Amino acid sequence: MSLGIQSYCSFNSEGIYRNGKPILLNENLTFDEFALKTYKQFEIGYSKYHKMDNLCKLAILTSEFLLNKGQLLEDVSSDEIAIILGNNSSSIISDTAHQKSIDELPSPAVFVYTLPNIMIGEMCIKYKITGENSCFQMKEFDMFFLNKYVSHLFKKDNYKYCITGWVDFDVNDYQAYLFLITNTNSNTISKFDENIKNLI
Repeated sequence: MSLGIQSYCSFNSEGIYRNGKPILLNENLTFDEFALKTYKQFEIGYSKYHKMDNLCKLAILTSEFLLNKGQLLEDVSSDEIAIILGNNSSSIISDTAHQKSIDELPSPAVFVYTLPNIMIGEMCIKYKITGENSCFQMKEFDMFFLNKYVSHLFKKDNYKYCITGWVDFDVNDYQAYLFLITNTNSNTISKFDENIKNLI
């Protein structure tokens, strides 16, 4: 089976890039400022957005550009799409905020985001994805592991698409690199292999 990349997107402190082309550059804005500017400027409608933690916001915003506002998945059954991600910091920002709130007044609104899988849950809800989904904690972006895992999924369960990559947020840095992998031979940018990190 030949797997290919249909689209890819990166979102970090420098800006947002889709398929290697700049979408919006960051002019020294904080993440909160840059994320809100992106959300408003590109009219990304999602009622839960303002309640989400920053890890989830980063994942949703990057997914919007990766999937062209969901249009790339329009003709695919929800159970034919998987999401497999990696990150390093887990949900440390929300974990820390929750721990602080315990000392004062515990907040369910914070507690609900104290698992990195919650960001995948938000992606699944927004894009109606019901296939396998997992977030693996790893020291750094391990494309070799993700390639092997995703390739196995396609062989085992005959998925048509998989969103894979890296979404990580901590107090000093944030990075998202997402790839839309497909088993079709048309409209692909590159082969899906462990060298795709070179695209970003």
